[in-house]
Amino acid sequence: MDPKWQKRKVCDRFLDALFHAVDGNFVSNQKDKKMDGDDFPLTLGAGYFANKNDVQKFIADLGPFKVEHSTCHKFGAMGYAGHWGNVSGTVGLSCARHMFVLPGGGVDLQKGERFANIDFAMVSGLHRFMDLPMHVSAYDINCQYRINFDRRMEEFRTRGMEFASIRIRLKYFPWTIAGVGKFHLPAHKASCRYKYSFRYLPGVGMTDGEAVERIWASLNTLALRTREMASGHRHDTINDFQNDMNVRRVHGIAVQLKSKYEEAVRMYERAKANLDTLEQEIATGTIGSEKLSEWKAEEVEWLDAVTHREKHEQLRNPYEPNKQQALTQKEMVAEMSAKTSASNGRSPGLVGAIDEGIELQEIRASLLAEASVGAASDVSAKSLEEMVKAFHTRVESWHVREAAHLIPLVEDATGNLDAATQNAALELIVDARRSEDEDDDWMTGEASKASVKSSDVEIGSKRKREEMASQDDLQPPRHRSPIWHEINDIRIDLPSSHHKAIRTHEALVEAVTVEKRLREGQATELLDNLRSHLITSYGLVKKRLDVKGQGLSTRAQAHANRKYKAIRLAATAYRRTRAALLKLGMPEDHVSFKALRREDVRAFTVMTAEQELGDSKKAPSWIWENLEFVNTQGEGKVKEYFEDAIRVHWFRSSALRSRWDEEQRLLLEEMARTVRFFMYYERKWKREAVGHDKTGMVGYAAYARRQSYRMIYNETIHDVTRFI
Repeated sequence: MDPKWQKRKVCDRFLDALFHAVDGNFVSNQKDKKMDGDDFPLTLGAGYFANKNDVQKFIADLGPFKVEHSTCHKFGAMGYAGHWGNVSGTVGLSCARHMFVLPGGGVDLQKGERFANIDFAMVSGLHRFMDLPMHVSAYDINCQYRINFDRRMEEFRTRGMEFASIRIRLKYFPWTIAGVGKFHLPAHKASCRYKYSFRYLPGVGMTDGEAVERIWASLNTLALRTREMASGHRHDTINDFQNDMNVRRVHGIAVQLKSKYEEAVRMYERAKANLDTLEQEIATGTIGSEKLSEWKAEEVEWLDAVTHREKHEQLRNPYEPNKQQALTQKEMVAEMSAKTSASNGRSPGLVGAIDEGIELQEIRASLLAEASVGAASDVSAKSLEEMVKAFHTRVESWHVREAAHLIPLVEDATGNLDAATQNAALELIVDARRSEDEDDDWMTGEASKASVKSSDVEIGSKRKREEMASQDDLQPPRHRSPIWHEINDIRIDLPSSHHKAIRTHEALVEAVTVEKRLREGQATELLDNLRSHLITSYGLVKKRLDVKGQGLSTRAQAHANRKYKAIRLAATAYRRTRAALLKLGMPEDHVSFKALRREDVRAFTVMTAEQELGDSKKAPSWIWENLEFVNTQGEGKVKEYFEDAIRVHWFRSSALRSRWDEEQRLLLEEMARTVRFFMYYERKWKREAVGHDKTGMVGYAAYARRQSYRMIYNETIHDVTRFI
């Protein structure tokens, strides 16, 4: 320990806390068969199991087994499942930070993870650490286990004094922050998820609370043998394996800590930079610095309350949108439709021609997308024909304006070009249209299952991606319908469609400038549209994949498909617009209009149910660096919801920054503790060497010096020392 650890500030006590995890393993059981009554473990009370005799005395006085009452779900660990065998499983206690098995923390189970068994394991395995200022506890059902924990410990102290052999100092537990492991948390009710989440609890760093599960994964193959053994032999064998695991972790801990610390520093810097950018956007935008200050005060109050179980009843979840802000689908559609219908009229002359040409290009892309999917389209064939007919009418009208304002400029620019350049310019228009077709293929999914492999929207596992690919009833590119070819043959050529020699000609300077400005506005609008669809998705893209055995006729599936389609349309339209901007002279490294990769098209997490393992190492997409899209929503419930979503984004980003900050500080302290540990044993082995020299035991002295050298003179320890 740090020599001054007892004088630390209260806010820094987590640096000296014991992080422990407890869990039951029902694979590590014992068959119900005749046993030798005289068999006992040679490691009785001296290994990783609690003293077997004390446990039996304690259990014998408990009375008949009763299923624990649950205020959450009925977990199998609480006895709501079937168990078999003379020993139904084993409960174990470990260090939640480094996976060391804690001595004396193992207790056999008779039926389920009876809280009494867990209590004995906690007292037996943690009594050595009672003088620490703080504990952090991880348990799959902590929301239930902690309800009457203090009362049970008081009974334990009272009853414990009646034991014939007391080997456990019965003290009061230090201040304990209780959480549920990140993997098991989604199985709990919504009211538990934010109160016991290691993502939000203060002082826990990036601890995941699942260390015991990884230990069980290593020991489960051993369980196939130990379930056949007698009780004493079984304990000795498990102790032997766990001892070997601990020794290996001691030898490798310096390497592990060094690697984790370097990662924590990188992740903290990234999380801090993301939060700083977000706070600057909030403070300078319509939300304002006053609202940000309110959020920070609310966060401080929440962090204090969440560590007190008695305050949980009135605790509000700041990591999800307020329920009153949630929008129904009808409300969203109504407000979006009202906003869309209030569009401005077209400008005259060159600006109007280019503006309308851009709009017609987007309509053409949408029609190509609908024509590509065939029967899978939610637009009927008759409606599509009517839409194409109306599109023809608009294009013919636009060609008149093109002939008056654009074609003369292009002819002036091409008049002085040689034949080879003119041919190259014509080929460029064809290539540009072919490139648009490929975008349309990907946008609709027609590019097939290969494009789904790294989908535009982050959709989870490989299995789910394959399911999505199988659900898309799409025609292969070589079987395009006649109506698709009819739409594809329509030409809408703007300055960005032409060869560089034509675009850069002085005759087209004004036209290029006009299109560039219009495209910038279009790109901004498309990004705002994309952000809006992503925030309001409510996980519908996942639902689209999770609903099995149901077709598009189900309302939920159809709604998910529409949302998924809208996201892909907006993303692909932005890519087309950015490609045009690059042709018009925009630099590749433009600050606002960056390249939109498929992994960039994802929302920040709004709902806890959408959280996934590994989220803490993912940086937010660059599209959320700009929050001005909230201003485009006008006034009403849509804007209120978006502002509430930004609040949730800030709370989650702040928690992530705090957890990575705590993690790097914890690792720095753990590295210092590790160096002190090895230095202590270096001095101890040196003293033994001197003692053996005095008695003439030169062989023992040589061994002690070798051990002393191994303790401190190695490259890894020096690497760790460099950080501290």
